[in-house]
Amino acid sequence: MTDVLLEWSEGAIRRCARWRSEAGVAPPTRVRVVDDTLAADQAFRFASEGNGLLWRSDFHNARHLLQAIGRRMERTSSRKKAPAIPLEAFHQHRLAQGQRASVLGRVLIELGGDYTISLPRAPDDYT
Repeated sequence: MTDVLLEWSEGAIRRCARWRSEAGVAPPTRVRVVDDTLAADQAFRFASEGNGLLWRSDFHNARHLLQAIGRRMERTSSRKKAPAIPLEAFHQHRLAQGQRASVLGRVLIELGGDYTISLPRAPDDYT
């Protein structure tokens, strides 16, 4: 397996890190460094446009942002009329699940070399 690098800029500094995705997803082509000042509506728009959102603030607030983006996705999918054919409804549901996972997967955190998270209030252990 070859190492794939994710590159971004923070201020005037160009940075990169090895990309790791448990789902085998390719890294985003554009990365925005974000924190608590980013509104959920704006985060949803950025992620829907394909931007990676590299989180640089409190860990628990990142989880809140993910929940807020998920709610916005539910609102947009609930506006669509459900098809009358069960098989078509199933396929639309699966498509919506894939889109949801894709958008939520664009909220990124950086892991240290020992797989630790250096964000405030990040958990120490994942067991």
